[in-house]
Amino acid sequence: MGDETSVHPDHLVDIPFPKNIRDELVAAGRVEPHHVLPQSGWVSIYLRDASDIERAIELLHLSYNLAAEAQAKRR
Repeated sequence: MGDETSVHPDHLVDIPFPKNIRDELVAAGRVEPHHVLPQSGWVSIYLRDASDIERAIELLHLSYNLAAEAQAKRR
Protein backbone atom coordinates (compact mmCIF):
# COMPACT_ATOMS: atom_id res chain seq x y z
CA MET A 1 0.00 0.00 0.00
CA GLY A 2 1.46 3.36 -1.02
CA ASP A 3 0.57 6.82 0.23
CA GLU A 4 -2.40 7.19 -2.10
CA THR A 5 -5.75 8.02 -0.62
CA SER A 6 -8.36 5.51 -1.60
CA VAL A 7 -12.11 5.83 -1.98
CA HIS A 8 -13.90 2.50 -2.10
CA PRO A 9 -17.23 1.86 -3.83
CA ASP A 10 -18.81 1.00 -0.46
CA HIS A 11 -18.58 4.65 0.67
CA LEU A 12 -15.32 4.19 2.55
CA VAL A 13 -12.40 6.62 2.36
CA ASP A 14 -8.90 5.66 3.53
CA ILE A 15 -6.41 8.44 4.26
CA PRO A 16 -2.73 8.17 5.28
CA PHE A 17 -1.33 10.15 8.21
CA PRO A 18 1.81 10.07 10.30
CA LYS A 19 1.14 7.62 13.14
CA ASN A 20 1.11 10.30 15.86
CA ILE A 21 -1.49 12.36 13.98
CA ARG A 22 -3.53 9.23 13.28
CA ASP A 23 -3.51 8.41 16.99
CA GLU A 24 -4.76 11.92 17.85
CA LEU A 25 -7.55 11.73 15.26
CA VAL A 26 -8.71 8.31 16.49
CA ALA A 27 -8.57 9.43 20.15
CA ALA A 28 -10.67 12.50 19.27
CA GLY A 29 -13.26 10.27 17.57
CA ARG A 30 -12.82 12.01 14.21
CA VAL A 31 -11.85 8.81 12.35
CA GLU A 32 -11.72 5.08 12.79
CA PRO A 33 -8.54 3.02 12.60
CA HIS A 34 -7.97 1.62 9.12
CA HIS A 35 -10.42 -1.19 8.42
CA VAL A 36 -7.67 -3.66 7.38
CA LEU A 37 -4.46 -2.21 8.91
CA PRO A 38 -5.65 -0.80 12.26
CA GLN A 39 -2.13 -0.32 13.68
CA SER A 40 -0.87 1.66 10.67
CA GLY A 41 -0.98 5.43 10.15
CA TRP A 42 -3.98 4.98 7.86
CA VAL A 43 -7.51 5.91 8.90
CA SER A 44 -10.92 5.00 7.53
CA ILE A 45 -13.96 7.23 7.24
CA TYR A 46 -17.34 5.77 6.36
CA LEU A 47 -19.44 8.21 4.33
CA ARG A 48 -22.89 7.84 5.86
CA ASP A 49 -24.16 11.43 5.62
CA ALA A 50 -23.18 14.93 4.50
CA SER A 51 -21.21 15.66 7.68
CA ASP A 52 -19.01 12.61 7.00
CA ILE A 53 -18.25 13.94 3.53
CA GLU A 54 -17.30 17.35 4.92
CA ARG A 55 -15.07 15.72 7.56
CA ALA A 56 -13.43 13.52 4.93
CA ILE A 57 -12.67 16.54 2.74
CA GLU A 58 -11.20 18.40 5.73
CA LEU A 59 -9.00 15.42 6.61
CA LEU A 60 -7.94 14.91 2.99
CA HIS A 61 -6.71 18.52 3.02
CA LEU A 62 -4.89 17.94 6.31
CA SER A 63 -3.21 14.80 4.99
CA TYR A 64 -2.18 16.59 1.80
CA ASN A 65 -0.77 19.57 3.70
CA LEU A 66 1.22 17.34 6.05
CA ALA A 67 2.64 15.40 3.08
CA ALA A 68 3.51 18.65 1.26
CA GLU A 69 5.29 20.00 4.36
CA ALA A 70 7.25 16.77 4.77
CA GLN A 71 8.22 16.85 1.08
CA ALA A 72 9.40 20.48 1.36
CA LYS A 73 11.57 19.61 4.39
CA ARG A 74 13.28 16.82 2.40
CA ARG A 75 14.39 19.28 -0.29
